[in-house]
Amino acid sequence: MHKIGKGIVYLVLALWTLLVIYPLAYMLLSSFKSDAENMANPWSLPTGIDFANYSAAWNGVGQNLTLGTYFANSLIVTGGTLLLLTLASLLAGYALGRFKFPGHKLFYKFNFALIAVPVHALLVPVYEYMTRLSLVNNHLGLVLIYAAFQLPFSIIIMRSYFEAIPKAIEEAARLDGCSEWGVFRHVGLPAARGPIATVIIVNVVSIWSELMFASVLLTNPEKRTLPLGIVQFSGTQFGATVGLLLATLVMSAIPLLLLYFVFQKQIVKGAMLGAVK
Repeated sequence: MHKIGKGIVYLVLALWTLLVIYPLAYMLLSSFKSDAENMANPWSLPTGIDFANYSAAWNGVGQNLTLGTYFANSLIVTGGTLLLLTLASLLAGYALGRFKFPGHKLFYKFNFALIAVPVHALLVPVYEYMTRLSLVNNHLGLVLIYAAFQLPFSIIIMRSYFEAIPKAIEEAARLDGCSEWGVFRHVGLPAARGPIATVIIVNVVSIWSELMFASVLLTNPEKRTLPLGIVQFSGTQFGATVGLLLATLVMSAIPLLLLYFVFQKQIVKGAMLGAVK
């Protein structure tokens, strides 16, 4: 019975893996096919490797439809947000995890309350606030908004890891003459590689693919991010072809896949660190 149950589990996992991989494989293979191939037989394999769809999407196939510009804008916004978010959550998480100051428990619980707030319900007041600050059509405004919305959950992650660091290590660093900043630099930061990778991976997908705030705050075509570019491609006569649209989706997914493969070891290590307390 044990072997049968184990076999059923493996079968279910294998089927689930196929369900996840199949759309990705279809997207990748169809992006190499011509319009005629996709229309004649959308389920067939491509007759050859043709990068025409990728070239057309990247270089632009109409007015203000250059995917390279949108791609660069998304890199700027996502990179800036992750940098600001990681720095702020590191400092806040370390303070909450290592110090017992008045109100620290209330502040920690307040972060849980903020997670429950539907961020898109704040779209109108955020737009008005950004307008007053002259941050509409400005990547900095989007960076600040994204970082603020992702900060509560990131602080919770950082705090749990810093709280798990043994006090003996911190005391040993103080005996060696480390100041508060020295303890953070030599004890906190080396132990934070796992949580930093976790914060990046958890937040990068939502930041990279966010559409609602970007569509409201970035009306200038030259400032638009990649999700807005994909919407514009799919909503025009130039972007109506299946191969071209799938090519844009493949290129938009490549940075996320590369980031995951680079940080996957740190994520596993961070999860193990967080499990030991």
